[in-house]
Amino acid sequence: MTVQNNSFTKLELKHLEMLFDASKEGLWDMQPDGSVKFFNQNFYKDFEVNLKASTLTEWKALIHPEDRVSFSNNVSNQTLNGIEDFVSEYRVRNRRGEFVWIEAKGVAKFDQQGKFEYMVGSHSNISHRKNAEAQIYHLAYHDQLTGLYNRAMLVKKLIYEQHAQMLYLNLSKFRTINDTYGYERANEVLRAFANILKVYFVEIGDVFRVDADEFAILLPSAIEEIKLKGQLILIKEQFQAALHELGTGMEIAINIGRAMHSDTSSAADGSLRMMEEAKWAMLYGKKRGFDYCIDYNEEIRQHTKRVLFIETGILNGLQNHEFYMTYQPIVSLGSERVAMMEALMRWESETFGMIMPDEFIPIAEKTRTIIKLGEFALDSACQTVRKMLDTANVSIPISINISAIQLFDSSFYQYVLKTLAKYSLSGAHIIFEITESVALDMTTRTIEVIKLFRALGIKIALDDFGSGYSSLASILNIPFDFIKIDKAIIHKMVMDSEIKIFMGALMYLCHSKGLMVISEGIETAVMCDKVAELQTDYLQGFYYAKPMKAAAAEAYLGLAERS
Repeated sequence: MTVQNNSFTKLELKHLEMLFDASKEGLWDMQPDGSVKFFNQNFYKDFEVNLKASTLTEWKALIHPEDRVSFSNNVSNQTLNGIEDFVSEYRVRNRRGEFVWIEAKGVAKFDQQGKFEYMVGSHSNISHRKNAEAQIYHLAYHDQLTGLYNRAMLVKKLIYEQHAQMLYLNLSKFRTINDTYGYERANEVLRAFANILKVYFVEIGDVFRVDADEFAILLPSAIEEIKLKGQLILIKEQFQAALHELGTGMEIAINIGRAMHSDTSSAADGSLRMMEEAKWAMLYGKKRGFDYCIDYNEEIRQHTKRVLFIETGILNGLQNHEFYMTYQPIVSLGSERVAMMEALMRWESETFGMIMPDEFIPIAEKTRTIIKLGEFALDSACQTVRKMLDTANVSIPISINISAIQLFDSSFYQYVLKTLAKYSLSGAHIIFEITESVALDMTTRTIEVIKLFRALGIKIALDDFGSGYSSLASILNIPFDFIKIDKAIIHKMVMDSEIKIFMGALMYLCHSKGLMVISEGIETAVMCDKVAELQTDYLQGFYYAKPMKAAAAEAYLGLAERS
């Protein structure tokens, strides 16, 4: 600092210099001509500067090239615009050729006309803090396992930077590696895949790990389509080779979706939507088993919109009374009188119109809203049974489809008891239909749960036998009351004599075990005659009646009873 008068003695100035040298900060003084004096030899000895007679130009030469322009602009701004107090940070090269971070704090002095007179301040080495900040930043925005950018960085880049296209990649059935070989081997697979992505894309785009087995790549529009598709093929080949080297003995498919940035929206909104669209395209291809990059389009948008609506709209649909039950008669062979009815759920949405069970049931099982749907089905069926008893003294059991999630839910048994009590019904009024896949996947537990319900008088039917899981073990080992033959088998039997022979043997086996057989999908008189020859017990299908609402079913039963 410049001393403007002789108010300090030489001894006092010596003491001040000793205080400066003892400080951990560097002190400096700059004059209007750019001359600089540096105090505190202990601090500045690490830098190539003349402590007594240096210049701003010499100091600026030591500053990192990336920081030099902003440093010059800051000095000019302060001296020309009368800024008295300032703080700035930049990197300076030391005598070992290393760049260290410096924090500069200063005070500028101006005369009454605003003319710059001098500037004094301090320098502090803040490298430790900067390194800590850099480490925190790295931890915040990088995946620790693979070293790739993480999801937080992807969102950050999408908000503040505009990109032309995104690839969204998923390692299909990756969790099998976890379950079969353990987490460490699974981590090796992830690192291997990340390294492959780096090799092919890190120089032309940004690569991210956004979830356990999901990755994203941001790319410019300039990349050639043929080159991109070629690289994706190479990635798949390299990954399979890596899996072989790791000794997994498995092949893992790579599902890829792609979306483009929309110029019609803001950069932030368009980029964030691009991420969603790329993932939707990936999921669309994954569900259909496509082994190539799927580009997002209007068909996928409509499909995704519908799926998202179903995922989020089931509970609202129940509240808005959009769901209702239909009932299809099941008739006895010979008398063709109605022996029971199957309750079938329907959803007539205000948004999408009729949505069939084969579309919304799998989604409901995924989101576990199947629990509420199952409660609605049971309550509706019991209400219908109660009404038929009260108005016509007709007692027709109603069968209800039960999903695995319902069957093994701890609260379902209690709900059944409560509902039967609510309508003053016995278990004999209800039949539960479960799919063969449930029986085969959880045989021991299935038997235990079935016994609980059979103790209430509820009969159990094995639904869709022969639809793809066919196994006689499910018939022999699980205490069913009915076996429902899938309509696909019935249709084939009409044209194939060998299937008819199989069906005859199946009927014999079921009857020998005390099981009743229901043949589904009866649509013509010919089909009716064919299954009648096999001595099936019950028939169900459009030949007799289509599923109908409760009021129509009650009317149908009234006609059937009088016929």
